[in-house]
Amino acid sequence: MPSKMSSDLEIQVLNSKLIKPSNPTPPHLQKLYLSLFDQLVPPVYFSIILYYSGPPPSPADDRSVPTIAETRARLEKTLSEELPSFFPLAGRFIQDDFSIDCNDQGVAYSEAQVSSKLSDFLRQGPRIEYLDKLLPWESPPASKSDASPLLGIQVNTFDCGSLVLGISISHIIADAASLGQFLNSWARSSQNCSEMAFYPSPNFHHDIAVLFPARTSAEDKATLPLPPTPKPKELQSNNSPDKIVTTRLLFGQETITKIKENAAKSKGPDSSISDIKSSKVVIALALLWKSFMSLAAGKHGYTRDSVIAIAMNIRGKLSLQIPETCFGNFCVSIVVPFEANKNGNKLPEVYDLISLLTEAIRDMNNRIYKAKTVEEVSSILIESRRGLTQIWDQERNRLIDVYRTSSWRGFPLYEVDFGWGKPFWTSVATQWGQGVWLMDANNGDGIEVWVSLKEEDMAEFKRNPDILALPVPTSVV
Repeated sequence: MPSKMSSDLEIQVLNSKLIKPSNPTPPHLQKLYLSLFDQLVPPVYFSIILYYSGPPPSPADDRSVPTIAETRARLEKTLSEELPSFFPLAGRFIQDDFSIDCNDQGVAYSEAQVSSKLSDFLRQGPRIEYLDKLLPWESPPASKSDASPLLGIQVNTFDCGSLVLGISISHIIADAASLGQFLNSWARSSQNCSEMAFYPSPNFHHDIAVLFPARTSAEDKATLPLPPTPKPKELQSNNSPDKIVTTRLLFGQETITKIKENAAKSKGPDSSISDIKSSKVVIALALLWKSFMSLAAGKHGYTRDSVIAIAMNIRGKLSLQIPETCFGNFCVSIVVPFEANKNGNKLPEVYDLISLLTEAIRDMNNRIYKAKTVEEVSSILIESRRGLTQIWDQERNRLIDVYRTSSWRGFPLYEVDFGWGKPFWTSVATQWGQGVWLMDANNGDGIEVWVSLKEEDMAEFKRNPDILALPVPTSVV
């Protein structure tokens, strides 16, 4: 069996297979048309990794405690039993008419043994470049191929018996909220839990895709702001200036408060921390954005125009009757520009960026809330995506710096309990472009932030005084 190796970590893949639904998909459900929201997301896979302390090893005299082999077998069995409720995940993408052939080909599934104790692996951080090895694909397959699985899962067993689940899913069919819904439903099935009302099966043929169908005519495709296909990791050579590396930062409550205090001081003597009512996410993003701008100014010799693009989940924000459990992509993009010439070609203060971000988010919330028709919501979506494609064009021409951001705070990822307890940590891995991912910290205090930058820029970013002032993240165990 293949191994994923590094200088001090070896992962032995024990087996790889396709897991098919336990019951075949009925003929009338075997073609799923996707939505306009699905059509306008970047065609990539995104990943989440869940870390568990258990299940415990089985004592020789206690057959009530499952062995690792029994636990793996149960995960595989319940996954197969859960897939009929999430039948499109076992299908394959059809590019021409933007649909899923729900043909039950299966999801990619592998089991692996890691030559390390989980506590040792995590104690120093961990080294982020190793996290990809816990995923089903270190380099994901082509996302728009009719041969690529839409979902991949790797069950990693460490020498101590701890389990880590690495999950990668095609963004074409799901966002992070939808992935969380699937994982919790699968976990509750694994527990033999009868209280499934908390995670009802999604209705794929209603809600988003019916109200907002993908536009597949040649005329529509010519006018839609379709996203570019990101550069695969394997094409980012070690010496390429486009190689992306990732680092992990922590913004605890004390840090957030300190940033707000400093921002208030920069505003003037009459300002106080009580004047800053923005969310923790906005506070963290403002500090990071200023650090990115300082980095770019040092590299180019002048303050450059810069943009942060924020993915906003609009479940529960619309007056249209769409349940919050709707499966698929249901986000719009908030494009927040900083124009250097409007600031006298000087770097902004953190307070100024907090105000910019807060105003942009408030404006989009108001627009979404006031939208009363499908046409109005579709216009907001297309306009927001068009703004993204325009700034991507400018970024490719090296005219502007663009940073994507996505917040997974509040998603029930720490609730995914397969019967041996909830995950003590959740993480992402390396990313395909520059950006920021924000997640709940595992101690419930503040935010864990994952920053991805070009390799040539990361060392300088870490030397920024504002970043050096942050607490150093070490062990997560």
